[in-house]
Amino acid sequence: MTIEINSRSFRRMSKEFHELLANSRALYEAMNRFDAYTAKALGVHPSDIRCLNALIDGKMTAGEISTRLGLSTGTVTALVNRLVKAGYAVRAVSAVDKRQVEISLDPNFAERAEKIYNSLGGHIGLQFDGYTLEQIAQSANAVKRLTEGFSLKRFERAPAPDTLAK
Repeated sequence: MTIEINSRSFRRMSKEFHELLANSRALYEAMNRFDAYTAKALGVHPSDIRCLNALIDGKMTAGEISTRLGLSTGTVTALVNRLVKAGYAVRAVSAVDKRQVEISLDPNFAERAEKIYNSLGGHIGLQFDGYTLEQIAQSANAVKRLTEGFSLKRFERAPAPDTLAK
């Protein structure tokens, strides 16, 4: 299925949909600012924070990190080196495939970052104070749908960026 977005279809979109898109951009910008703050507080690069966030889901190979974050393998190697040196990540040979190295969070990372992330969680929680569980579930679903809408998988089938400007 191809979705064509042109100026006429944008004009037909509801005011609420435009507001949703504007709010998603604002969320992205706020998350970038938080990542920059967190990176400074932990003494790492903002890209390193993106990797640490990804590793919260569990161990990953450098190739998996590269794919998930959209970074080159060389960039990921330098990034992982910084995280290991800072004591935030560890490398280990895969138990399944001895040829692969997996990267995971250092067990001490949570302890070091706890104050920052607990503060964020508290502030986000306050934004939903008074919401019912159903409203929170609907909000979580909306964020999930936005994430799916921005998924790189959707753009892999789209025309190359250099052809879009023509």
